[in-house]
Amino acid sequence: LSVTGVIHPDRVLTNAAARPGDALILTKPVGSGILVHAARAKAAGPGVLDAVRRSMAALNKAACEVMLRHAPHACTDITGFGIAGHVGQMARASKAAMRLRLSRIPVFPGALDAVRRGVITGITNSNRQMAADVLRFADGVTEEERQLVCDPQTSGGLLISLPADRADACLRELRAAGVTDAAIVGEVTAGGPSLEIVR
Repeated sequence: LSVTGVIHPDRVLTNAAARPGDALILTKPVGSGILVHAARAKAAGPGVLDAVRRSMAALNKAACEVMLRHAPHACTDITGFGIAGHVGQMARASKAAMRLRLSRIPVFPGALDAVRRGVITGITNSNRQMAADVLRFADGVTEEERQLVCDPQTSGGLLISLPADRADACLRELRAAGVTDAAIVGEVTAGGPSLEIVR
């Protein structure tokens, strides 16, 4: 047993309370697993990991502190299961329908190009299978984009579900606090547990 911190029982924030009408904010880009794998395979150019290293070294402390000032309902980190896996878990736990918009998800430079060249991690496909019961892709989402949202992240960001009328203010404050890649990437809608990825 290892205790790494303490929290007041009235301030616990889980992945199980997202509500229809919430906005979804992501605080870091995705694609780190692809790029690290590409670098190990010597399939990435010089400097491709610079942004990834900076992001991995950045704690989620500032993002957490800002988030807590905007009445969040639920939160999860985006790590080894990829954004699709972790948001799928939130959809199941919250018994809610989630929609992520690819055009709004921040992506590390070069990650999608690497996928197009056939670079994926050994975990990507198992992440996709794990989310398969809730995961749906809209028409027009490419196979490479489907792989990207299942890419395992190392030291990824937070995915925050909060009232839509607080999202813009939260986003401004996140960026002012140095969380410059934060973006509103989707929403929670009415319905049973599901995750839809749309353009």
